[in-house]
Amino acid sequence: MRAFTLIVVDDDPLIIHFVEQLCSFHENIQFLGGFKSPLEAKEFLSANVVDIVILDIEMPGMSGLELAAVIQEPTRFIFSTSHSEFALEGFNLAATDYLLKPYAYERFKTAVDKIIKIHTLEEKSQVKEAPTLTVKSSYSNTKLSLEDICYIESIDDYVIIFRDNGPELKIRKTLKNMLQELPEDQFVRIHRSYIVPYSRITGYQKSKVFIGEKELPLSASYKENFLEKMKNRN
Repeated sequence: MRAFTLIVVDDDPLIIHFVEQLCSFHENIQFLGGFKSPLEAKEFLSANVVDIVILDIEMPGMSGLELAAVIQEPTRFIFSTSHSEFALEGFNLAATDYLLKPYAYERFKTAVDKIIKIHTLEEKSQVKEAPTLTVKSSYSNTKLSLEDICYIESIDDYVIIFRDNGPELKIRKTLKNMLQELPEDQFVRIHRSYIVPYSRITGYQKSKVFIGEKELPLSASYKENFLEKMKNRN
């Protein structure tokens, strides 16, 4: 698990030191600093990525409630105060938790672990599984990552899929049917015998397309479509 960054905003330097000590006990928290001034904390947040803010409510100049109102996601905050009557207003501002001073490490850990769990779930939901295609080769089904395809060549009634990780796959299928199974925004036909993924194209000339050091023919019948699609991608 990655380290989650944290700052504390409190006009009491003893509280700042206390939170720094609590962070040192938590294996997944990286303490970035403490701020006695909410305005200084606001400036720091505008220039740095911070996961968690421990935020005092009553401070001179700018209250913790005012600072919380301008904190933007994905930063999340936990209010810290000696007055429980502020709890409702704090939760109305979407505070993840509320620490009533004085609090011990276990209560602090419960609060920050809530945010860690939220961040972890959000990050997992944003990680998309690489697109795949299941093909039948040599009487068995193979789940093929589209990102692994270097290029596809047609020979007689078969297509040969050349890939990074593993041997070539020989499939009884026409190149036209193969193209229909591939995402249009990721693959393009350049010749009656070749399909290539856009991501692998390292260059092209009048009648050639380069896939790394591999040189493939670009035929006149597919050239116009190829050039138009390449133009739209740039």
